[in-house]
Amino acid sequence: MYPWIHGKNIPNKPNPLRVTSSNPIYAKEILKHKNKLASGAHKNMGVKDDKTPKQMDFLNKLRTELKRRIDNGEVGHTIKYIKGIPQIVENSTKNPIGLTSTGRLVTQT
Repeated sequence: MYPWIHGKNIPNKPNPLRVTSSNPIYAKEILKHKNKLASGAHKNMGVKDDKTPKQMDFLNKLRTELKRRIDNGEVGHTIKYIKGIPQIVENSTKNPIGLTSTGRLVTQT
């Protein structure tokens, strides 16, 4: 693992830290458990992965499609990564009340 400060130093603001690894397995494990890493004493820490412009474009198209479906009255869908590829899928939760990926409260009847 190779950490270094990313970006300009801004007084009274934490610096982003960029971490790279020569082994992609380490990176996948860190991203897989990022919610556990950013809890407790490190609750203000965020972990994000780098995406290529093509990946960002694809994800933005999925978000637009999901928003269109929600606006058309479809409920119970979310974006989920399946084998590393984001897809729109039906929620598998048994709780009939929840939040969509856009933060809206939905109830299934």
